[in-house]
Amino acid sequence: MKPSASPDRRARQAKPPWSADAPIVAIDLASVETYFLARALSGLAVEKEGAVWCPLRSGPARLDLDIEAARLHAKRLQLPFVRPERHPAPVPRAMRIAALAAARGRGAIFALRATRLAWATGADLSRLGDGGTPEDPDLEDDPDGYLRLMMQEIGFTVDEAKLAAEEGSSWDAELRSLADGLARLGVHAAPALRWRGEVHTGLLAISAFLAECEDPQPTLD
Repeated sequence: MKPSASPDRRARQAKPPWSADAPIVAIDLASVETYFLARALSGLAVEKEGAVWCPLRSGPARLDLDIEAARLHAKRLQLPFVRPERHPAPVPRAMRIAALAAARGRGAIFALRATRLAWATGADLSRLGDGGTPEDPDLEDDPDGYLRLMMQEIGFTVDEAKLAAEEGSSWDAELRSLADGLARLGVHAAPALRWRGEVHTGLLAISAFLAECEDPQPTLD
């Protein structure tokens, strides 16, 4: 008897991985704008209610290029703000783990935890799951400590996350597939929100949309 596909394989084979009217949140973990929006969007677009969170590799968003404006925005939101040293460089390892989390319906909590890790502590997400080096001050004390805590909360192991994070893993192909599917829906950059067929891209547009909603309450703390 032919063995059945794993849950992750079945998730990757589903094309597209969302229904025609599903709310969609596109995130880029390298972007401070994703950090600013993650908590509010987690209360609006709930995965258990059919929403889909998709990692999408993008270029720097507006506030990624104006760090002082980003710092002021963080102050207005009363959020911690420590700029990661390599920002706004891409964080491919973290994005591959995000694809794994999204396939298991845990994309929102991973986005929230990863962006908070980056912007509340200055940790370098491009090193996520690589074991670190003694020269890396963010990872010196316990190279995989924060990854271990995140994975326990999300529900998979550090070893699974490390395998997913490697260049050339199957999650690279998943990221490309997600990007193609999002592009067909008119989503070309993150952060973005598709809600009831309408696409809102970037912090300004999404914040304006959220302000018009009936007080969406964050569900992830």
